[in-house]
Amino acid sequence: MKKWVSVAVICVVACICFILCMDGHIRSEKPEFIIPDEETLEKLMSESSYTIIDIRTAEEYKKGHVIGAVNIPFDKINENIELDKEKTIIVYGREGDESSAACTVLRELGYGAFDLGAYDTITLEKEIGL
Repeated sequence: MKKWVSVAVICVVACICFILCMDGHIRSEKPEFIIPDEETLEKLMSESSYTIIDIRTAEEYKKGHVIGAVNIPFDKINENIELDKEKTIIVYGREGDESSAACTVLRELGYGAFDLGAYDTITLEKEIGL
């Protein structure tokens, strides 16, 4: 009898964990700070003063970057960063997940940050380096 109770408890706990995980997965939508398309990007850039930040490594930045972008590697995005809080911050990185994480940190620090996504998918004019 004790064995069946243990099995039942484990099954209930497993079901609850599964439901909670699925609920989070089903609800997970793109955060509101992700720039979904060119039209939204153009509107954002035309309506506000902005700074574009490339969060890739300095070596990656030197090989090519969006014209006018400032290189602040991902590991330097923290409470010591000094940016103009009056400007919109547009962030891109090597991968979309990395730029999304950087936006989350910047937003927690009080910046109006938006995620442009992965460098390879950006259509803005780029400067190609070595």
